[in-house]
Amino acid sequence: AEYMGAALTIDGLDLTAKAVAQNTPLGTGLWELRVALPPFTESGYKSVMIANVFASAVEERKLYVDRCPATLFRVGEVCQPCPRGAVCPGGPRLWPQPGFWNSGEDSGFVVECAA
Repeated sequence: AEYMGAALTIDGLDLTAKAVAQNTPLGTGLWELRVALPPFTESGYKSVMIANVFASAVEERKLYVDRCPATLFRVGEVCQPCPRGAVCPGGPRLWPQPGFWNSGEDSGFVVECAA
């Protein structure tokens, strides 16, 4: 794989070597970066830092990790199917679909809006 001049860390864990070994060029100046993440002991948002070492640019994003993958919803220790009216991005989070509401992604419910 070609070196793309990037450094990658997740919550301070340096994954640069793994990321560079698995990069794929998509076209002029564009790259797809795939990394197999190590197991995390705690669910939650992780800080992801991607640095372009040639341009001295750093971008920070958030990544959510949980043992319940996207399309499932975790209640306590059990992964369950996503409830009607919700998008389940993984873990205990629920995002309401159009026409539904909740008070936040960690509320544990969605309700249908009145017509």
